[in-house]
Formats: sequence, structure tokens, C-alpha cells
Amino acid sequence: QMEEAVAADGSPGKSSGRLPDNPAYITIAAQLASARVEVQSIQRQLEKLNAEAGQYRRRIAATPRVEEEYNVLLGDRNSAQAKVNDLTRKLMEARMAHGMEKEQKGERFTLIDPPRLPEKPFKPNRLAILLIGAVLGIGAGAAFTALREYSDDAVRSADQLEAATRLPVLAGIPVIVTEDDRSRIRRRRAAWAAGSLAVMGIAVAGFHFWVMDLDVFWAVLSRKLGL
Repeated sequence: QMEEAVAADGSPGKSSGRLPDNPAYITIAAQLASARVEVQSIQRQLEKLNAEAGQYRRRIAATPRVEEEYNVLLGDRNSAQAKVNDLTRKLMEARMAHGMEKEQKGERFTLIDPPRLPEKPFKPNRLAILLIGAVLGIGAGAAFTALREYSDDAVRSADQLEAATRLPVLAGIPVIVTEDDRSRIRRRRAAWAAGSLAVMGIAVAGFHFWVMDLDVFWAVLSRKLGL
């Protein structure tokens, strides 16, 4: 419309070779030039948008292939990450093993001959303690027996009675052993036998726990006898 208006108004500048002085013409001409510039700009934008639209269409068409490649890359990445984690774990284990080997380097030894059981304890000296206890016990028993014998004023024979009264003994009554006495004697002998067995058992147990282990004693005895 602006071009038609300019054509209808005439173009005296073109026919006569001088600049137009019509304000309406000048305004319309300026608007026409601005419109042409805007049209050119819009055309360039349209071409750019068409190019971008074509690029986006190509990208949309290539999306399945890109997704497939992405999945492949993602799988490769996961595999590489798993390998890295495994190598890192092995590296940490190797470092720990190296550290432990370095710390325990001075503690390593080779067993050439199996150890033997000790033949006797280092301390305390249990045999000396038992001997001292036995000597003290025997001494205390002898002293107690002497004290009882010295303080006992009972008369148990005719000679003791003559010595005590300075008179002769006219007659004596022999000891009459009854069945109860025999039973009491048998019980006393059985008690002595049981006591002796108990003492022997206690002595063996004391030797085992305080002097030398019976297995060690048997090993030493077998080695000395060549069994």
C-alpha cells in the first residue's frame, strides 16, 4: 500500500533530478525503507529458523541411534567403573598385605625341630618345698609324739607297775581278745589300708600338679630307660 501511495503521489525527484520536498512522500518513503529492512530481517530469521528446524528434524531422526550409542557407552562406563573398583580393592589389599608383611618381617621364623615338653618347672622349686614340708611335718610329729609320751603317766605293763609302786606284782590278767576286738582290729587294718591308698593317691596327684607332669615324667623315664 505504501508503494502504491508513493507511485500515486508521483516521483518528481526521479523525473526532474531534484530531491523531493513533499513531507508525506518523505514519511511514506522512510516507512517503506523501514518495512523493507524489517522484511529482509524477517526473511533472514525465517531462513535461520528453517535451518534450525531441519537440524532438529535430523536430530530427532537420529535419536534412536544416539540412544543406542548412549546405552553402549553407558554399559562400557559401568564395566570400566566395575574394573576400576576391583583394581582399587586389589590395590588396597596389596597395600595392606605389604604393610603387614613389612611389620611382621622380623617376626617370621622357621620351625626346624618341634618343641619338647619341659622336664621340670623353672619356679617355684616344688620338690624343695615338699621336702621342707615333709621334714617339718616329721619333726612336728616326732615332737608331738615325744610330748604325749612324756606327759602320759598310764601303766601298760607289769614292769611299769613295779617301777611305779616299787612292789612286786603277784599276778597278771592276760588280754582276752573277743570277736568284737577281732572285728575292730580288722576295721582298723582296713582303715589303715584305705588311708595308705589315699595317701599314695594324694602323693601321686601332688607330684603331678606340683613337681612334674606325669606325661613328662613318663617321657623322661622312657628316654632314660631307652623304651
